Amino acid sequence: MKRCKYRILGFKSGEFIEVVFLALLVRAPSYGYKLIEKAHEYGISSEFLERGIAYRVLRKLEAMGLVKSKWRMPEENGPPKRVYTITPMGKKALKDWINQVKAQMKYLNHLIETTEENLKQ
Repeated sequence: MKRCKYRILGFKSGEFIEVVFLALLVRAPSYGYKLIEKAHEYGISSEFLERGIAYRVLRKLEAMGLVKSKWRMPEENGPPKRVYTITPMGKKALKDWINQVKAQMKYLNHLIETTEENLKQ
């Protein structure tokens, strides 16, 4: 599969889901359904995040070289599961996103503070 340099991850809903999946995968490898379940920790409801969307995002992250996957046979009876793992490039993308957001938060906090002050007047 062709690998491409990742772009800066952003705040659009699809991009935020990418960041959430990377944040969950930096903790431990996981499979798609578990990632969907755990996404609520970061404000993404499983009602909003359909499986089709989640798996498209995971395939996109894999095509970008930010995650890799392999099939794993379950311990109990059942179908094999594709387990996703974050790559070193995925960790770098996540760190870059965090740094970008921290810089933007300074401006957002300033906007909020000054606007709240002006609203009191």
